[in-house]
Amino acid sequence: MLCVNEVEACALAGTETFEADAVLTLLHEKYPQTRLLLTAGSAGSYYLDAERRLFVPCEKVQAVDTTAAGDTYSGYFLAGLCSGSSVEDAMRLATKAAGIAVQRKGAAPSGLPPDSGAPGCADHRWRFAGV
Repeated sequence: MLCVNEVEACALAGTETFEADAVLTLLHEKYPQTRLLLTAGSAGSYYLDAERRLFVPCEKVQAVDTTAAGDTYSGYFLAGLCSGSSVEDAMRLATKAAGIAVQRKGAAPSGLPPDSGAPGCADHRWRFAGV
């Protein structure tokens, strides 16, 4: 699996212009056996593998600081997959976590400790209510 943001995706695809579907298609052609996860900040996240293409919109929140949003997303996405969630559910989980992270200033405070108010964080099952 390759997890990239829009800048990294464009660099790997060899294009300077970001258009999610086009970049995903280029990456899929270049790496046909690779599952691709593309995070695009407020534009949401995209997934492509040999069988499906998914899109999950971002959470609409009042962002204070986007520091650590990508790391939060990646960590919660992988934790969701490791706990048995589907790719789409793991993307939704990661989107909710990143939405919480961007509402806090700085990298360390944007982390999601068990008392963060993020449902599912305290029980370490990495699941949010409704996912």
